[in-house]
Amino acid sequence: VVVDDEGGARGPQAVAGCYQILAVIHRMWRPIPLEFDDYVSNPKPTGYQSLHTAVFGPDGVPLEVQLRTRSMHEMSEFGAAAHWSYKEAPSSSSSSS
Repeated sequence: VVVDDEGGARGPQAVAGCYQILAVIHRMWRPIPLEFDDYVSNPKPTGYQSLHTAVFGPDGVPLEVQLRTRSMHEMSEFGAAAHWSYKEAPSSSSSSS
């Protein structure tokens, strides 16, 4: 779930919205124990931010949900926190011969 933050201009409101949506999801479906990570309050070293949860969704099927603002999403997809960014970065331990 990506919450619009109007290019960061409404960042605090959008972050609050992410937590509000999380609360609704946890009221609608039963959370799976130990399957919640708050990378908004505790960002990863790469700067990645998102709320991750897993619930028993419709018909009891496990469902993973990630919530973030548009700015967080763009950072995770295209910025320093992007998976491809650090997977494709040259390794400092590699040597050229």
